Amino acid sequence: MEKKYMDLNENIRAPQELKDRVLRKAAQMERKETGKPGIYSRGFGLMPKIAAAAAVLLLVIPLTAFAAHQLILKDHLKERGLQDETVVQELVNTFPTETTTVTEPEGTVEEVVTKPNYENEYAEYTLLEVVCDENMMYLCTQIKPKTDEYLLMPSEYSDGDDVSLYGLGEPGTTMEDYVKEKNKPVMLAGVAYYVGEAHVDGAIESNIQPDGTILQYYSGMNIADNKQFTLRCSTFTGTVDETIAIREAFDVQVTDKSTSEAVKTGTKFDDRITAEAGLTMVSLDVEQTELGTYFTFTYKGGDEMGYNFFPVDAEGNNLPHLPNQISTGGIDNGDGTWSETVYCQKLESLDGLQFKIRRFSDAQYFGPYAFPD
Repeated sequence: MEKKYMDLNENIRAPQELKDRVLRKAAQMERKETGKPGIYSRGFGLMPKIAAAAAVLLLVIPLTAFAAHQLILKDHLKERGLQDETVVQELVNTFPTETTTVTEPEGTVEEVVTKPNYENEYAEYTLLEVVCDENMMYLCTQIKPKTDEYLLMPSEYSDGDDVSLYGLGEPGTTMEDYVKEKNKPVMLAGVAYYVGEAHVDGAIESNIQPDGTILQYYSGMNIADNKQFTLRCSTFTGTVDETIAIREAFDVQVTDKSTSEAVKTGTKFDDRITAEAGLTMVSLDVEQTELGTYFTFTYKGGDEMGYNFFPVDAEGNNLPHLPNQISTGGIDNGDGTWSETVYCQKLESLDGLQFKIRRFSDAQYFGPYAFPD
C-alpha cells in the first residue's frame, strides 16, 4: 500500500500491527465491492494515505457559475446517504469574497462572485462551503489550474488508481495510463485543515472537472471548542518529486450554526452484558443536533484490545451513520474508563433502540441489549 495509510486514534486499544492489518483488509474488501475508496488524511506533513475501510463513492458534480450559490455539499452529502439534506442549508457557511452589479434584461441585480482565497502561478484555491455542528465538519474547496503546462491532480493521487475514482471516465483505465495519454507532468494540489495547531483528521474525496478544476470534499471531526472559530487552510502545490513544492495557508472564519440538546443519559444496563462480553458498562449519553444523533458509550474493564458499539433499531438493524463517519474509536478517559461516540444521522425518536457490542480482538458480537434507564 505504498504512499497510502490511515493514522488511527492513538487511544484505540489494539496493537498497531493488528490495526494496520485490519485496515488493509477492510480497504481491499471495500475496493472489491465498490472500487471507490475514500482517502484518510493527516495533513501534508504526512502525505501518504491509506484507502479507508469505510470507503465512499466519488460524485461527478458539474462545476457551474456561482452567481447564485449552488450548495455543492447539499448534493454531495445526499449522494453519500444523508437522508435530510435540507439541514445543509440551515448549517452551511459560504465564502463569497466579492459582490458585483450585473444588468440583466429584467433589471439590475447583484451577483455574488467567489474569488480565490489563495493563488500561486499554478493554481487558485477557494474554500466554497463548510457545514458543521459541534461534532462533525464537511468542507468543499475548489482548486483551479492556472496553467496548462501541468496536469493538476489531487494530492492523494496514485498511479494505480482507477480514473473513475476522480470522475474522469469509465472504470478500467489507471491514472498512470491517463497521465501518459495527456503527456504532461503532474502537479499535485490539495488542502489540509487546522484549528489552531491541531489537524482536522478526516477523509478526502476529490473530483476532477472537465476543465481540470478539482473539487476537494473533506469530512472530519469538528475539533473547535467554540461556536465561532478560525479554520486554517494549508495548501500544497507541487510536483510528485517535490522539485516544486509550495506550502501556503489562508484563514477563514467559520460559525457552528447548530444547536445541541442532551437527549438522554442512562446508567442501568442489562445484567447480561458483563457476563457475556466481559466489560462493565458505565453510561450511555445521547446528544442531538440538527445534523446528527451522537451516542457516547462509556465502559471499564474487559478485553484489553477494547470494544466497539453499534446502536440498532428494534429489529436489530444498524442506524444510518453520518456520511463518512462512524465513530471516534476507543478513547481513554484517563480515569480507568473508555468511551466511544457513534455518529448517527438525526433520529426522530429513541423508542425501541438497542445496541450491540463487538469485541475488537476476535470480532465477536454480543447483544442486542436494550438502552439503559
